[in-house]
Amino acid sequence: MTGNPQPCPLRVVTWNVHACVGGDGVFDPDRVASIVNGLSPDIVALQEVDSRRRGARRLDVFAFLRDRIGGHAAEAKTITTPDGDYGHMIFSRWPLRRVRVHDVSVAAREPRAIIDMEALFPFGPVRVIGAHFGLRRSERRSQTRALSVLMETDPEGAAIIAGDFNELRRLSATHIALSPGFKTASIAATYPSRYPIFALDRIWCRAPLSVRQSWVERAARAGSDHLPLIADLDWIRPRNYDF
Repeated sequence: MTGNPQPCPLRVVTWNVHACVGGDGVFDPDRVASIVNGLSPDIVALQEVDSRRRGARRLDVFAFLRDRIGGHAAEAKTITTPDGDYGHMIFSRWPLRRVRVHDVSVAAREPRAIIDMEALFPFGPVRVIGAHFGLRRSERRSQTRALSVLMETDPEGAAIIAGDFNELRRLSATHIALSPGFKTASIAATYPSRYPIFALDRIWCRAPLSVRQSWVERAARAGSDHLPLIADLDWIRPRNYDF
């Protein structure tokens, strides 16, 4: 028998970590990992992960964050050089499957990619998209079209989209394109971290997921030039009663 809906909580974080260089100018990936772990996310999308050489100290930041944050991870290395790699990552508390990286680069601009995967939560699979869009409006429009096409391949079921979309306007092209099927968790200012003005970072979700609450973590402003955006989501499912 089906009764009242039963919510299942899920926490999502997106954060542009600015190559793990904080407002104090210090390169400190351990600080970034500690802040992330302190937020206790189920899903976290990190942008501007950078393992390229930094003076005498060379560190594979992708591997370091995988080790310190733990769980299951997928990555998109959009720039690869002899000195290291640059890109973005998604971490999940739960196992992953169907991990794909879609190239959405625009000619003569910085390479960009979308991470597309499925996280196997105990209450069901959730499609998770992580993105870091371009700086120019024309780039973002192209990347928004690519994202829309991706979502049309699987138009139903639980899904999360998170990342840095570099949109200065609250009602951005990406927001408008996703609004028919997705709910935004927040349009909160995340950049610059000391005096946030722009809502560059966004989280959206699709039913049966719904937004319980969302906020920015101002205590993390020393860790990057962006603030982390956090959203607590509910999976609304029927409560089953056994007789």
